[in-house]
Amino acid sequence: KTLDKTTFIGLTGKETRIRVNESTVTYVTNIPATEHWPPGYYPKNQQIYKVDKVSSSSSKGGVFVDKDGAVQAFFWEYVPKGYAAFPAYQVFDDVSLTLEAMKGTSPVELNYKTLGLSITSKPISKVKDVYKISAERLDMLKKRIKEKKLDRKHVLSVSRVMTSYPPADVLEIGDIILNINGFPVADVEDVEDQVKGKSKVTVTIQRNQEEKTVDVITASLPIAGTSQVVAFAGLSIQPIFPHVAFSSFMPEGAENGGVFIVRRMSGSPADQSRIPTNVWITHVNDNPVKNIDDFLEIVTNLENNSDTRIKIVTRQGVSRAYTLKTDFHYFGTQLLERKVGTTDWTNQSINNEV
Repeated sequence: KTLDKTTFIGLTGKETRIRVNESTVTYVTNIPATEHWPPGYYPKNQQIYKVDKVSSSSSKGGVFVDKDGAVQAFFWEYVPKGYAAFPAYQVFDDVSLTLEAMKGTSPVELNYKTLGLSITSKPISKVKDVYKISAERLDMLKKRIKEKKLDRKHVLSVSRVMTSYPPADVLEIGDIILNINGFPVADVEDVEDQVKGKSKVTVTIQRNQEEKTVDVITASLPIAGTSQVVAFAGLSIQPIFPHVAFSSFMPEGAENGGVFIVRRMSGSPADQSRIPTNVWITHVNDNPVKNIDDFLEIVTNLENNSDTRIKIVTRQGVSRAYTLKTDFHYFGTQLLERKVGTTDWTNQSINNEV
């Protein structure tokens, strides 16, 4: 919170020595960032702390810790100029579960619960009359804001909804989130605290000048991340990142994240054909592909040096078609798969020519 004391531990700007110094949080705000390439993530629900005595010019990165040594926030060189750190809760939902998933010591595929929303803040002064929020609700929010020592009196508004996940069936862009399970939420941290570990929550919202209370089944996202990656013609392909689902669009018929291009290798057949990244593949040689298994079934039967027609759909819903010539000698097809609940990966060559 503002005026909290914290200790920074990190590397100096030239990465020659460890730097340790006491700092004070001077400001808390949302991250002023834009969309990046690759892999097309859009910053969501990210709050950052501004602190004194630390800047991107004086340090290459590090962590902020409390008096007991517990990590409170992370500092990276690329944070926006004038700001200092991402809160730790933005990175790990539960550190112990994350470590289990990364080490492969968990017997099951671990997931964390979320509402699958991109949340922004709006000043109370600008929305109270427009949305007709009751004085009682506003008083509860103001009390919570005061408890958290936040700098601005605001409400939380839904700006994007993660497609293909249960919350999208109930919550809409423009909804004002008043409370979750009866608890007033003043920032993203409050939202995460109320949702963590729950399969269903009760959310009170303000929509079209009317207060509504709805039951929301939470989205369950994998902690361990990607479990399938396909290399084909110089493209890296996998099911969609949960973050990309915030684009509020999924191709018709796409299943289990669809077939999403995340990277293109320079000099490859896909590069020569200028096939873009951050798009879905929906057809191969006019055959529809709904998921990675469909895609593999088709490309497995392709011949070397054959013209292959690839139809893609952008995140804005625009369809385009490209033709590439396969080259299995230098750019064969491979499938990388991670075993559920482990960090073990298998590498299967599908149609390589040596």
